[in-house]
Amino acid sequence: MSGKGLFRPSRHRWLADIITFESPAGAERAAKKLINIMKRGRKGRLRIGPRRAKMILDALTHAANRAKASTKNPRLKPTTRRRLASIARIYRQAAKEAEEIYRRKYMR
Repeated sequence: MSGKGLFRPSRHRWLADIITFESPAGAERAAKKLINIMKRGRKGRLRIGPRRAKMILDALTHAANRAKASTKNPRLKPTTRRRLASIARIYRQAAKEAEEIYRRKYMR
């Protein structure tokens, strides 16, 4: 296994524990949690600096790309594809918001 591609195992377990593809409501909770972590600059005792903030931004973008790619799988039911499309929209919107926060806090 080369380790490249959209569906590779997660490198950062703390992000993978937050991000979910189960339901749009779960995706909204996860996106909101990651945005709040970026705004506060902390996740519990873990300090969120520019490097971890970029990880969050990349994880949100990756989640949106992964959900969007899953919608093109013909073996999935149409309802599942619609659910994944809405999850992709949620994570894409959160990635835009996270990018604004990243630019405001860390790009001076």
